[in-house]
Amino acid sequence: MAWFQSLFPEVANLYFGTIYVFGYALLLSFPLIGYLFAETAEPYKVTVTAYAVNYIVAIVIYAAVLAYGPRVYSAEVSHGLLELFPEITGLLALANSAENVFPSLHTSMAVTVLLVAVQTHSEFPRWTPIAAFLSLNVVISTMALGIHWLIDVVAGVLLAWVSITIANHYVSWRQ
Repeated sequence: MAWFQSLFPEVANLYFGTIYVFGYALLLSFPLIGYLFAETAEPYKVTVTAYAVNYIVAIVIYAAVLAYGPRVYSAEVSHGLLELFPEITGLLALANSAENVFPSLHTSMAVTVLLVAVQTHSEFPRWTPIAAFLSLNVVISTMALGIHWLIDVVAGVLLAWVSITIANHYVSWRQ
């Protein structure tokens, strides 16, 4: 993972740290507010259901799979996020543990938002490129900051796809 971090100058930690913390919060919050104004309740219901599926599946996997992120595993990996946002990182440590890395929930949730944005593109065309930009940057930031391995990110993308598939079927079935 140190090789991946070496692709970016040290100042990139500020960019990726900001995206990882604040861009991610915006990415997950906008659909919960914006989709309230959709023509139907379906985008909102799909989003909330997919968020729930993401967390339920991730918690089960976290309990079943012992995995450590690059920062824990290798001394060569930079701890940029810890240096930039020690208060936020400390707060998150209260609810999170070093073993909650597989799959990457940041990746899964970011890709979930992107997949719903693509589904709702005709109604919210301005949101799709913003969601794509933020999602891609959140995914890259998880590795650039040394939080996740590539396998964690791939598993996060897969979890997003599963969550959206389940959410779409569930919402359609309920209607």
